[in-house]
Amino acid sequence: MNTNSFSMQHANRSLWSMLCYFILCFYYAGVTMMVYFIDYPALSFVHENIGQVFEIFKNKMWLVNYIPAVLMVASSIAFLLNAPKKFPRWSISASVILGMVSVATTFYTYSSAVSQLPATGFTPELQKQIFQIGFYLQIIPVACQLLLAFLLLNIYLKDRKPVGRWIFIIISGLTFYSTGTGYVESFVNYPFWGSVGAKDWLPLRFSGSEARFLGIFLIPAFLPSLLVIPLFWLRPKPIPVYFVIIFWLAQVWLFVVTAVYFVPKIQLPLNKGYSLKLIEDLNKYDFLLRGSVGLILFIITASMLVKILRQKREM
Repeated sequence: MNTNSFSMQHANRSLWSMLCYFILCFYYAGVTMMVYFIDYPALSFVHENIGQVFEIFKNKMWLVNYIPAVLMVASSIAFLLNAPKKFPRWSISASVILGMVSVATTFYTYSSAVSQLPATGFTPELQKQIFQIGFYLQIIPVACQLLLAFLLLNIYLKDRKPVGRWIFIIISGLTFYSTGTGYVESFVNYPFWGSVGAKDWLPLRFSGSEARFLGIFLIPAFLPSLLVIPLFWLRPKPIPVYFVIIFWLAQVWLFVVTAVYFVPKIQLPLNKGYSLKLIEDLNKYDFLLRGSVGLILFIITASMLVKILRQKREM
């Protein structure tokens, strides 16, 4: 194998390990924040069918959370082994350690505490136990990982103009983060809602503060639709304008279909009482009308990041 061929293979490994790590880092953060601040408080209000609800929660979380969490750690190790020299090695090493701590805590929490849910319910004592462990060993490490991811992207793209660079970095981070929060809502929460039952429905429905839901879920999901507008003029050079147009149109579609159909036809009626029919409609149409478009957003954002990383590799 000649030197040029070896260098090209290393460059490809570097590009794809970076891409996978940044995507999974932000995605995992979204899942973690959603579970700790939205799901766990809600589960404490489920009593009548807690066994059935948690069985669905547990099974869905494997695909949405646990497998991506392991892949995130694997990608961080691959990133460490293949990172370009311009990256501070300490920062990637710290990301690996933080990811290992956080993911190990995910499985420890599940095996030692959350597994008690079907028998005991989500008691105040169990909730306190989970949060005491999770705050220091999962939420703080995840927050530090996010800061390091922003730092590393900024270092890698430092030759781009600052305003356009940071707008792109924030949009990318929020899109991948919101994929995580959105997948928990769509593929974990909506499926177990149907098993909650009428008795526990309204307590579960109003279990969290609106400010917390806005800050963790809604604002990060819809803020990119505003931030992307300056990218028509300030986008990094490798990104074609039609990528920005597709991204913006997808965001507009998500906003409109949510405001016109999902909120008035499903979510607001569910605020008044339990309806299995509405929950079934939500599960039936959510991916068709929103999840598929969210997947387009994810792919187009990843494609923009690939174009920038690839051009940097070739410079």
